[in-house]
Amino acid sequence: MPLPVFLTICLIATLLLAAATAHAQFSVFGKNKVQYTDFEWQALKGEHFDLYFYPDEEDLARHALAMAEESYTDLATFFGHEVRRRIPLIIYASHQHFEQTNVIPFFLPEGVAGLTELLKGRVLIPFSGSYSQFRTVLHHELVHVFQLSIQSSLYRQHFNRGMAYPPLWLTEGTADYLSGRMMPQGEMVLSDLVIAGRLPPIRGLWRYNGTFALYKLGQSVVTFIAETYGTDAVARLYENLWISQDFNDVLEWVTGVSEETLSDQWHQYERRNYYPMVQDRHPVGLEARLLAGNGGANFKPVEIPSGVLEEEGKYIFVSPRTGYTNIYMASLGGEERDVEVLVKGERQAEFESLHPFVSKVDVSADGRLAFVSKWNDKDALFVFDVKRREVIGRYRFRDLVALTSPAWSLDGRRVVFQGLTVDAQSDLYMFEPESGELTRLTNDRYQDVDPDFSPDGRTIVFASDRTEHGRDAALNLFLLEIESRNLRYLTRGPWRDEAPRFSADGEKVYFSSSRDGLPDLCEVDLEGRGRRLTTLLGGGMDPSPTEDGATLLFTGYSNGAFRIYSLPIPADSVAAFELVGSPVMAGWRWDDAWQEGRAEPDRYRRRFTLDFAQGGVAFDPYLPDAQGVQAALTDMLGDEIVFLQLGNTSGRSDRFVKRFSAGVTYFNLRRRLNYGVSTFHYAGDFLDDRDLSFFERRAGVSFIASYPFSKFKRIETSLGLIYSDKRHPLIDIDRRAWLATNSFSWVHDTSLWIPTGPVDGVRAKAAIGLTLDPYRAETEGLVLVGDYRRYIRTGQRSTWATRLQGRFSFGSDPRYWTLGGSHSLRGYPYRELFATRSLLFNNEYRFPIVEGFVIGFPFGAIEFPGIESAAFVDAGLMWNANESVDWPPLGSFGLSFRMSFGGFLVFRLDFARRTDFTSVESGTHTDFFIGWDY
Repeated sequence: MPLPVFLTICLIATLLLAAATAHAQFSVFGKNKVQYTDFEWQALKGEHFDLYFYPDEEDLARHALAMAEESYTDLATFFGHEVRRRIPLIIYASHQHFEQTNVIPFFLPEGVAGLTELLKGRVLIPFSGSYSQFRTVLHHELVHVFQLSIQSSLYRQHFNRGMAYPPLWLTEGTADYLSGRMMPQGEMVLSDLVIAGRLPPIRGLWRYNGTFALYKLGQSVVTFIAETYGTDAVARLYENLWISQDFNDVLEWVTGVSEETLSDQWHQYERRNYYPMVQDRHPVGLEARLLAGNGGANFKPVEIPSGVLEEEGKYIFVSPRTGYTNIYMASLGGEERDVEVLVKGERQAEFESLHPFVSKVDVSADGRLAFVSKWNDKDALFVFDVKRREVIGRYRFRDLVALTSPAWSLDGRRVVFQGLTVDAQSDLYMFEPESGELTRLTNDRYQDVDPDFSPDGRTIVFASDRTEHGRDAALNLFLLEIESRNLRYLTRGPWRDEAPRFSADGEKVYFSSSRDGLPDLCEVDLEGRGRRLTTLLGGGMDPSPTEDGATLLFTGYSNGAFRIYSLPIPADSVAAFELVGSPVMAGWRWDDAWQEGRAEPDRYRRRFTLDFAQGGVAFDPYLPDAQGVQAALTDMLGDEIVFLQLGNTSGRSDRFVKRFSAGVTYFNLRRRLNYGVSTFHYAGDFLDDRDLSFFERRAGVSFIASYPFSKFKRIETSLGLIYSDKRHPLIDIDRRAWLATNSFSWVHDTSLWIPTGPVDGVRAKAAIGLTLDPYRAETEGLVLVGDYRRYIRTGQRSTWATRLQGRFSFGSDPRYWTLGGSHSLRGYPYRELFATRSLLFNNEYRFPIVEGFVIGFPFGAIEFPGIESAAFVDAGLMWNANESVDWPPLGSFGLSFRMSFGGFLVFRLDFARRTDFTSVESGTHTDFFIGWDY
């Protein structure tokens, strides 16, 4: 997944500029990317790679280097191209460590299995527990390295021509195509699109950008091109990017047919692949009863045992249906009946991530819910009392970073789960909450997942890649006798058998299997004799038998959504199977597939290299007509940043020296406490908050620091010693003095965003800033700021949004606050009102009015994003020291319309009427603004 370079540049530039100005201390919200772990980085050198790792994962690192060199050889042959530079490869022992990376400043969702960034061509790969997946992701990302290298080479060769930029479906589709066959989840998504008649034309694939479906659609198109026009056609698409600025011309040049014809051919190709399924398979809605279908993603159902609650017939499931992932309880009596939130995720540190796609939950016979969640730097096991609706146990384990899929023993004394160690081993563990005893049940490099206790508590069934087909991502089921630790196959074959659950009587195991292409629900006895229970279009996953043994709860996929269903266990089998081969372990090793690298590791040496440089920009956001340059240098891991600034505000040559500005800022992000030191000199004509001009020369040093308590809360501080020469005749200031500045702020942010702005959660900030003249012991300025914003969701894209903000300044040189404009007090011109004290109240109801539309033109159709509207009421008060507060406040009300074009490009058009809350002024005031909602 290559990361666009301009996004990284924009964020770094914004961060560093904001840090240099006092205004940042009173306006910035945002969640925190926390560096919990002290990584002691080392380096391994291969023929083409510089691999960076930390000592706990040295064994994984040596395997990774061998895998990378093997992939390089394959890709160099396929593309007929050599990468001219050494490739930086950075690996992490878990996704929890991967999320802490400083290589990029953005948050990494759990669905990101790896990435290739563009500034220095660094490849980042986390380990999930599966060596097969690790190898696939590594190969995928190295395809991006070759793609970027080929494009760079073409730019050098044809620098005087415009070139086509390959669409995302091609870059990701090629990477998936070259990384292996279509996996069952991909088949599931693709077949659903084809059979439902929703397969888009090639020119419309961009609508799926940012989704899992885009990867699979791209893989499908690339596979079709390779099989129809030859595998070399894929490489030739990249070789010929230089022939036109329009990629469709390149596509036609290589294939000999137009994009429209190619799209029709691809559709027919996939119809032939998937239409035959309709004869033998059935829509999930005809086979099973729908229980939970809102929000498009519902997972991991499990029945609450009888006797736990006064009302019977309840089940629990996990869903990110609101944008936040929560654990829900609902009734088995009907669709979306009596749905209740039990655990609210993603709004506090201990429930930062509930892992809805990979981790099941379980309920004990006495009503204790076991689940896992990311809590700061690692996962924790939580026990929640369903009857009392409260957490009664929190357990973290020193050497375990990631946990998944806890399951109770029938007596409720033990929990079994998968744990990933700091040295990248995925094994099974058994835990006794009462005594705190943790027992490791397996200890090897294989991936062991989804364990479940037999009713007698003597045996555990689980899925693992320890089968001879594991190198190719197969999972089979195994039985582990706890006392003897004997292991034996329960199923065996080159497919994926997943999510096993024992029946209530312990005689059968229910699971999901892709042995017939798409995931289906299956049943097997303890001797390996089994049957397929369903033939579903889409797929069936996460089977969970009910207490009476007559029904399965499961996750079904159809029409692009994951829903919870109830299925009576059929008496007749769809297809029978039995265990083939010896049930005794085959006994193979990953070392047989990849030789460990022989190079000796070296300590990581920090070396700063240029990330970006740009000219013609202001040295400071408040400098008028400034010219200058900026440059950022970072080390390979992004832990340390040096930011250089040069600027000049002179409009005449005789003022060039007097208006010269420069600064050097160093940031250190290696530890949880982030800090920076800056030394600077700037001089020029500035504009204050009221747009009044003044001259100031400043020189000094400042220190800034930020300490995050979690993803959602932090404190910030800054200290500075500055010499100031300020002349502001309009307010009678002529000062030459040393000043000491400091500020402190507390920030809380749990907001959930849609493209136009926050739609749920809370944002709050309290800040104080003080400027002193230490020689005269005088307070030049004191600033107090409080800002509280609450978003109450009323629908998927609609919300009540409220903001209450107070800003106060004191001293001989106070700060003047302003009101007015689309992001403040609407109906009044931008920054029209100013004073040293300010109160602002905003309240609005946001709702969508158009989801998206297309307008046809003679040259083609243009698709526009959706339009959101808001009905608002604003109120504001402004006053100065020694002035009485005018009452009633100034106010306005009206309608606003917003349209997002990506990132901060949110176009806003306001129509407002002014009021003093006793009468309404005549006339409507309009205002256009670019920026997110508050």
